[in-house]
Amino acid sequence: MVAVRWCEAEVRAFEWTNTLSNGIFAITAYVGWRLAKERGLPFEFVAAELLLIVVFVGSVLFHGTAGASWRAELLDELPMMLLAHAYLWSVRDIHPWTRPPLWRRTLLVGAGVPIVGAVTYVWWQNYAVFINTLTFQYFLAGGIAFSASRKIGAPLRTWYWFIETFAFGKIIWEIEQYRYREGTCPTSTLNPVYWFHAGWHVFAAPCSVIFLRTSRRCRVGSTRAPLIRHRRDSSLTQAAAHHAAMRFHGELWVATRRKEV
Repeated sequence: MVAVRWCEAEVRAFEWTNTLSNGIFAITAYVGWRLAKERGLPFEFVAAELLLIVVFVGSVLFHGTAGASWRAELLDELPMMLLAHAYLWSVRDIHPWTRPPLWRRTLLVGAGVPIVGAVTYVWWQNYAVFINTLTFQYFLAGGIAFSASRKIGAPLRTWYWFIETFAFGKIIWEIEQYRYREGTCPTSTLNPVYWFHAGWHVFAAPCSVIFLRTSRRCRVGSTRAPLIRHRRDSSLTQAAAHHAAMRFHGELWVATRRKEV
């Protein structure tokens, strides 16, 4: 027994569109991983791309079994929680909540809620628990990234792209689920709704790219320049290291400090 079902599994013996559309996750993860390695980004950026590969594998297995395997569903969904947690790490040191002394508290909440949510979900197989936990994780990391973008004066255009892309994907997701619940799933591929869950895959993958791009812009002030990393044993404090990185990349650090004060 699985926690969620989709229209294509009801009208086809094999979910061709839902399965093949997962290829977008593999493509974006590979490109993101290459860029993260080439530009020397911290481990959390690399981990996010690797977790997206795990999501790809799990989603292919889940849809490839016509949504009938609970283990495949977990392999699809639980890595999404880990991916969202990697998003939280990607905004480290860019906001008062992600810098000492508040970082440990933020991390406790950011890790504790998903752990409780995951255990509860696996035990009761209640899909609402999973989706609400994941939504909380996205709002926590996303809210921090948005707030930090405003403080450092970084362009918000990328952030708006993320919101618009995610919102459109979520809308078509909900429409497809509504049709499933009402028992009015389209049987013809000529009906646009037939492609809506596959469309969610197509829009969800770029959301990951855009979010990490936003996080990186907040941390280094550029989406192209390599990230300056400081050893833990450096004489610089974390705040000073962040200060130096932002100055190197031409951000308005002085203005930022004045705003924080």
